[in-house]
Amino acid sequence: MLSFPHPQRQPQQEKRRPLWQCAFAAVLVLSAPVSLFGQTESHTISQDAPILLHEYETELVTRSGQEVVEHHVSYVHQADTTVLGIEFGIIEFNLFRDLLDYSLFVETKTTKNGKFELTFESSPQGAFAFYEGVAYVSRVRLADDRVWEASTDEVLGQVRDSIGATPEVEIDSLRQRERSQSI
Repeated sequence: MLSFPHPQRQPQQEKRRPLWQCAFAAVLVLSAPVSLFGQTESHTISQDAPILLHEYETELVTRSGQEVVEHHVSYVHQADTTVLGIEFGIIEFNLFRDLLDYSLFVETKTTKNGKFELTFESSPQGAFAFYEGVAYVSRVRLADDRVWEASTDEVLGQVRDSIGATPEVEIDSLRQRERSQSI
C-alpha cells in the first residue's frame, strides 16, 4: 500500500488589501445614499417677488449613460403687469452641505396669469455628489421696464436658516459668480 505524506497546514497569512481598494470602497460607501438610492432634498426661498415659486423638486436621472440632476419648478405670476422674463437661481449642495454649483436659468415664455411648470437640467459634473438643492427667484423683468431683483444677503440668510450654516468662503464665491454673470 502506498502512502502519501500529509501536507502540513501552513498558518494563513493575513491578507492586506491595497490602499486604492480601501479608498474605492470608502467612496462607494460614502456616496451610496446619494447615487444608489437617488434621495435628494429641495428647498425654496420665501420672497416678496412678482413671481411666487410655488414648488421645487429635484430628481437624479440618467441621460446618455450619465447621471444628471433635473430641477422641477412650478411658479405663479403675482405681478399686476405682464412678465417678460424670469431668472431662477439654483444652489446645489452635496450630502455634507458643501457647495457644488450655483446656476441661473432664464424663462422668457411667460404670460400674465396662471401656474407654470419648468424643468432645468444641471451639468453632469456634480450630479454624482448632488444631494440637496435650493431654488429662488433671482430677477424678474416686467413689461413696464421694471426689473425686480432678489437680495443676495436675504437669499443666503434663508439658505443658512433652512439647511444650516454656509461657510463664508462659499457665500463669497456665490457673490463673485453673480457679479461676473451680470457683467
